[in-house]
Amino acid sequence: MIEGSLKKDGTFMNNETKIRTLTQKQKIISMLRAAGINGVTNVDLSEVALRYNARIQELYVEGYRIGVNDLAGGLTKYILIKEPETKRSKPEKALDILIDNIKENYNNNISTEQLIEELQASNFTVRRRNRSFC
Repeated sequence: MIEGSLKKDGTFMNNETKIRTLTQKQKIISMLRAAGINGVTNVDLSEVALRYNARIQELYVEGYRIGVNDLAGGLTKYILIKEPETKRSKPEKALDILIDNIKENYNNNISTEQLIEELQASNFTVRRRNRSFC
């Protein structure tokens, strides 16, 4: 039997995947620390993890500040700007925050213009789920 856990989105993450992603994140943060102001390119990061952007996003969520510089030819440089004093936990879901704000500020009745304003004020974006083409 494969051991693991069910994620909030209903998908299963086995223990091997958990260890691999944690190790990838640790390697990436080590690379960023070692590179200092010279930064690390997306080419270097892709050697550690094909989904290095997911690991970078996890670091953002934990409170790491990482600068991103777009260079010529599709090259991107990532520079560690600041590490958190204490790592943050995963934030509340944007949808839950948006729903609460609509209930509280608009009495469950919001116009298109107000929704756009609320999304902008909350710094939220709307995107499709992966593998969704409708």
